[in-house]
Amino acid sequence: MDEKEPFKLENKYVWILNELNEYVILCREINIVYRLNVIEDNTWNLNLSFRDPVNALKEKVITESQLSKSSLLLLADIGLDINEINAKSVLEYLLWAKTDNTIPVHYAHKHLGWYYKDGERTNTYLLNEVIGKDIQSTYIGEYNLKSKGNVGDYITFIKKELECNAYLQLALTLGLTAPVLGILAESIDAENLFINLSGNSSTGKSSALMLAMSPWGKCTVSSGNGSLVKSWSSTENALLKTISSSGIQGFPIAFDEAGTNNIKNMNTMIYKFCSGVDKARLNRDSLLQKNETFRTVLLSSGEIRILDQMKEKTVGSTVIRLTEFNDFPWTDSAEQSNRIKKFLTRNYGTFGKLFIEELIQYDEDDIIDYWNDYTDELIPKLKPYVKHFSDRIASKFAIFLVTFDILKNTLDVEWDTENIVNLLIESAKDKQNEIKLAENAYDLIMDFVSENISHFYAYKGSSYSPNNRIEKNYSTTIWGKYNDVDITFSRKQFDRLLTSNGFKNPKMVLMKLKEKGALIVEHDGERNNFYNRRTVGTSDKIPVVVIKKDVVFDDEKTVVSEDIKKNKVELVDNEDLFEE
Repeated sequence: MDEKEPFKLENKYVWILNELNEYVILCREINIVYRLNVIEDNTWNLNLSFRDPVNALKEKVITESQLSKSSLLLLADIGLDINEINAKSVLEYLLWAKTDNTIPVHYAHKHLGWYYKDGERTNTYLLNEVIGKDIQSTYIGEYNLKSKGNVGDYITFIKKELECNAYLQLALTLGLTAPVLGILAESIDAENLFINLSGNSSTGKSSALMLAMSPWGKCTVSSGNGSLVKSWSSTENALLKTISSSGIQGFPIAFDEAGTNNIKNMNTMIYKFCSGVDKARLNRDSLLQKNETFRTVLLSSGEIRILDQMKEKTVGSTVIRLTEFNDFPWTDSAEQSNRIKKFLTRNYGTFGKLFIEELIQYDEDDIIDYWNDYTDELIPKLKPYVKHFSDRIASKFAIFLVTFDILKNTLDVEWDTENIVNLLIESAKDKQNEIKLAENAYDLIMDFVSENISHFYAYKGSSYSPNNRIEKNYSTTIWGKYNDVDITFSRKQFDRLLTSNGFKNPKMVLMKLKEKGALIVEHDGERNNFYNRRTVGTSDKIPVVVIKKDVVFDDEKTVVSEDIKKNKVELVDNEDLFEE
């Protein structure tokens, strides 16, 4: 007579063999449906199915380490039939059940993007499911990548809405750039891309951000529910840890409302993000953990440019690393914006797979050649605006253009690449204004004084001695004074002059002017001081900004964007600037 097994699963119950060699009920049905291997760290899990108190089947994935009495007892809250009395026997049952070699094995991944095997990138891409032949796996991470709708409807909608709108064509391109960056990065040493869409609420930037992320999965703006578009709420360390631990290799991430971020030093955060390496940390045993690397494109949106939000001194390299599209009219109308949002809440996560299937048909060397060609084409077009940085900026923008070409092939459309080039040049013009911030502000100040010379007391030589004052017809309102060496403004009215002419951060302007040696400041220890104190006429000493005359910044010709050229110098309010 065959020896009986210690347990059996029958009639929706687990039975245990007792001392009388008879089966008695141990608990409601519990079954190991399949083993689950997480490919990133080769950890093993068990997918349990069990009946809850109302006899409904539920599933729960547990780790092998959770096969303990204490861990299993925690599952009673979700309906597992376990308690202090039967816990030891339930554990013994599961340990016995998992010895069954016929239990199916499934594979899962938490990382997204290109799959690396033995340290080498393969032509396999990890999404909700795997695109490629190297491995079969299912995504079990935090994002909702399950497709909704069908790709045919998505393509029809995209072709119709984007046909005559280069701004939205660019937005979709930005969202598809990460996997192309993942291919190029290994050969051209490219950094991660940090892209911000800024402008007021009527520009359609939130719709553009949704569109950018829609090929990959759920794209509604949300801090939860698995959406790919998160809210800015983390500190620098928390944000970088979230990105690095997700193991992204050529997959985009997105955040809405950049103005709500809690990051204290954006310069440092942008540098660390673009380098693609999180800082080293100690584990619980005080041993140094391996640095996590990541390759991605971060898309962000907000009403104010990130550079204008930064309280700390802006590092020049930050201006180059950060790509901002400011005040772009992404959608043609509020109606189009609403159509896009409505459609994308019901249709997402389908086109990304199609794009990757197209992308992996390209030879890596061909992609590099296309990138080189576009870089060479862009450099002379960008040089008038960002002369010393044209190579670096062109190399980033070229990735967008390579992506745009692959997108066109995927959709089988004839969209004009030159329209995208023009939009990228507009972004460079805005960047040029930041790079040449001190020069542009200096030119504004000199033009303002020249056009309103009667509002400034004039002095001979380098001294403001009363004997040196030049007697002539002055205005009844005095805005400052000047001699052969410098020009003096009230601090308050200097700020007003800048802000009324489009400079959103006067303190940053002063930082840049000081760096260029264009300010005469009061010596005040080690403090970061930008001001002086002087008398004007019969006034007491008041805080002033003192600008040197005839400052030569460099031999590069300043090219001002059309937005600034068309604005005549605006007068500040008609009041005495030295009336405090």
